[in-house]
Amino acid sequence: MLGREVVERQQLVAVLGDLRDAQQEEERLLPGHGSGPGVHTPQYETREVFGLRLSPQRDEVRLSTVLLDNLVCGTLPTTAAEDLLLGPTVLRYTQSNSVCYLRDGATLAIGAGQQSRVDCTRLACTKTDTWWLRRHPAVRALAFTPDTRRQDRINWQIRFIEGDLTPDESTRLHTALSAPAPELTDEQRTQWLAGLAEVAFVSDGAWPFRDNVDHAHRHGFAYIAEPGGSIRST
Repeated sequence: MLGREVVERQQLVAVLGDLRDAQQEEERLLPGHGSGPGVHTPQYETREVFGLRLSPQRDEVRLSTVLLDNLVCGTLPTTAAEDLLLGPTVLRYTQSNSVCYLRDGATLAIGAGQQSRVDCTRLACTKTDTWWLRRHPAVRALAFTPDTRRQDRINWQIRFIEGDLTPDESTRLHTALSAPAPELTDEQRTQWLAGLAEVAFVSDGAWPFRDNVDHAHRHGFAYIAEPGGSIRST
């Protein structure tokens, strides 16, 4: 038995040695793809899409308050500055065009992948309104049966907020609830949405037109960060 354990241990050491050698060879052939202190990602990330080779440069911009030194107007509270710096971090990993809404250190909504940036803004605004309305007392008071799954509860909350349930949906929602729920009126929605404020709005690209700002203004935003660079930015 002892001899068998020795053989197995030797085999394990050999396997680990092969894996280590393979990793070292990979790091030698692909500099920047290794792991450990002092290792950096490649300067360019290259990929090929339908015969077109794309080689974007690595994003080396450090996200710090220095980026917010060009304050156009007003004052910038510390919490707002933190939200405005969180935004670019989120958008770095989001498909462009993209914008995001943030508040109190959390991302409320992302609008991405649209051909028009204002459509991204509209999408993010709609998601933000839904996020805020889910905190309405009438929505929180929805009494679901114990066997209603968590995601089903979220889905029903959203449909309850939207308010345009089909007869079939109304029947199924009634079944999912242990007690009847009064309808959420348009007036209640409007009053509750008016309480949404101090929201940060961040874009991964310049806004050549003010339509994004005008639209976002109707949804509680108070702070904006965008890279600028457009002729119309001035």
